Formats: sequence, structure tokens, C-alpha cells
Amino acid sequence: MFPQETTCHRHFFRGLAAYHSILPSTLAESEGYVLPGVRELLAGLRAAPGVFLGLATGNFHEAARLKLAPFGLYDFFLAGGYGDDSEDRAELVAIAIERLAEAGGGHGRREVYVIGDTPLDVAAAQANGARSLAVATGFFSADELAAAGAGLVFPNFSSWQAVLDALLA
Repeated sequence: MFPQETTCHRHFFRGLAAYHSILPSTLAESEGYVLPGVRELLAGLRAAPGVFLGLATGNFHEAARLKLAPFGLYDFFLAGGYGDDSEDRAELVAIAIERLAEAGGGHGRREVYVIGDTPLDVAAAQANGARSLAVATGFFSADELAAAGAGLVFPNFSSWQAVLDALLA
């Protein structure tokens, strides 16, 4: 993030180390949970031949691991793009796609889906020539996500088999 070693650079990484050290206890105090169907959908995708799962998130890599691992979700993802790579969501998706292609044995990108819950996720997919699947479990309705241009929209992943079928069709 910083082009050269500076005082600002050192302070940033000290702050980041402090954040990562207190995050586990902070997360333990919260009532986190996995939304219905998410784990089943990820397992179904991982089991499908030729499917590689990647993660694109504004969280720093270590923070993403700390947030997802306790729920058994982190290990579903082969590679990713993280907040420590870029502040730009479309660039995070591009980085995740590149790393996933490398981690997947260089099979190249055939068809990429970006799954998200905001119009910015839809735009990041479009910026990278990827398809978008939007899920209305966040602050945006299914209608708003469809209006943003999402190719597929689901209210949630409770009917995860239908989502899996749509992705693998």
C-alpha cells in the first residue's frame, strides 16, 4: 500500500497488527452466524468438477480468515483479493480472479461469477466481464439488485439447490 518505508508505513502496520490481535476476542463476543444455505451452496460448488471458489472482500486477508474460519467457511476458498491489495472493489475482483486462475493450475478463466449483496458487487462483476449473482440478504432489495444489472437475483440462499443449479447451468 505504501511505496516506501516511512513512519506512516510503520504506524499503519503496527495498527494492523493490533487490529488482528484484538479481532479474535471481539468476534468471540459477537453473535455471528452463517446465513441459511450458504455452507451447503459452497459445498455444492466445491464438489462440482472444474469449479474453483475465490473470495473478494474489502477485509484485510488475515481479518477475512479470522472472520470466516470459526464458521468453517474460510477453507472453501482457494484464493482471493483482499483489502490489503486494493481499496477498489473492481480491482479486488480482478486480483481474486487472477490468483484463482493461478491457484487452479492455470486453467484460465472460462466463466466467472461474482456473488454479492450490493450494487457495487454487481458493478465489480461487470467491470471484470464476470457474471453476477446477487442475494438480497443485505441492505438492498432484490429489485434494487436487479436494477443494478445483476444477472441472477435470489432473496437468500435458503433454496441453495436452486442457486447451485442456476450457477452450474
